[in-house]
Amino acid sequence: RYTGTNLSLSIYSTMGTTKHWITLALFGIVVMADMFRPFLSLSDVLLLATTSTITTTSQFSTNRTSIITYQWSTENNTDNGSLLNSSEPSAMPSNEERDDLLSQNRSIACKWSHDNSTNSNKDCQALLTSLICSKENNNQAPGGRRFLLFGDSTMGPNCLFKNLKNLLIEQGHSQISKVCSNRYSCQATTAERCHNNKLFGLDFPINNTWKPPDMENNAEGPKKYGLFHPFCSDCNGCASNLLLCNLQNATHKCQQQQHDNGDDVSANLEKKSKIPVHGGFITVQFARDVVMQSPEFGTTQENVVLFLNRTYNRPELVQDFGRPICVVSAGHHDAAIPGITKEKFLTNVGWYLNMLDLQCESFIWIATTATKTDEFAQKRNLTEIWNDGVLGLLEQSPILRGKVVFVDGFEASTRCPHQDNVHMSKEWYQRLASLIQNVATAPC
Repeated sequence: RYTGTNLSLSIYSTMGTTKHWITLALFGIVVMADMFRPFLSLSDVLLLATTSTITTTSQFSTNRTSIITYQWSTENNTDNGSLLNSSEPSAMPSNEERDDLLSQNRSIACKWSHDNSTNSNKDCQALLTSLICSKENNNQAPGGRRFLLFGDSTMGPNCLFKNLKNLLIEQGHSQISKVCSNRYSCQATTAERCHNNKLFGLDFPINNTWKPPDMENNAEGPKKYGLFHPFCSDCNGCASNLLLCNLQNATHKCQQQQHDNGDDVSANLEKKSKIPVHGGFITVQFARDVVMQSPEFGTTQENVVLFLNRTYNRPELVQDFGRPICVVSAGHHDAAIPGITKEKFLTNVGWYLNMLDLQCESFIWIATTATKTDEFAQKRNLTEIWNDGVLGLLEQSPILRGKVVFVDGFEASTRCPHQDNVHMSKEWYQRLASLIQNVATAPC
């Protein structure tokens, strides 16, 4: 991703060990020269290669594969620290319409309350709409938008997603049929608690060998049921549920929707029709876990990114629907990992989101809600500290800051009814879903 002064490059390699990082970096320069040929002269490439600062923004490896993300900058910069610790946001890649969102003064957080009468919810909706529309900039994909939720049971089919399933699955399927005629064949798919690689188009590791989590060093899940049942989730009520589409007839096209409401011109000026939207929910209970493993990768997060890259974001789907807006949350399950610290949790969150970055158009981070009591591993004060830490990480990240909104319902959750220690009332999730639905379908 080249913006004139900054370049972000992710390298996917099967070379495996950290000894090859320098080789990968040099290879990346060659790739850059080819990929950015329309924008860069040979002298530009040589300048970047010889005078730039190279900073590793995320790196991880398994026995088979390494993924490394670098950022080059041709600007003079005396501070060469980690990107996640930088206070200066860099220009976002090739998205001039986001300039206002990258301002140092732009808030990326809003306080949300279940009380719909408060102005805070209007602030959240305005901030979220601004983020989404800044990317579309009157160039909305002809098939509408895609929203994907990632998280545990609080985000899943019995809580938040329960109130969005009709919009993203049933109505979404119907909308695609109308907007894209017979171009796509779509099907709603639902995962099970265990062995879900097939749903995501992934093979199982060789000999179905499952590697247990490294809780001590990597703060990885699963911790309960999944720890003793390979390829299974700790959660029994948060199965992934997606609307998956395959190209059926390439000659048919998705038609740009005319956002009007009949022949009344005055009405058209005041109100536009809703944008079609589809998507789903993907179970990711922790910021880092090893529930889903494949021959390529050893963590759920890596394999979800692989699925998005291979299947969900195929070129024709991105052309017609754009990359998904990703609604993400983590924290409740992570808090129960023995020996976990705030620093380890934030490291995992940064690693997770930086991988998702290339697959998601924008992010909505849902702050973890307060617990009902402190009788279990999850504690109210710890939850608040971790939420503040995630917000700080996002604010300081030059890559993520310009494409994320942090919806903070923690304070409101301390005053609201709970179903149990971590799950809020049904009304809470209904009203939070209403916010997301309004944003998802709002025309720009």
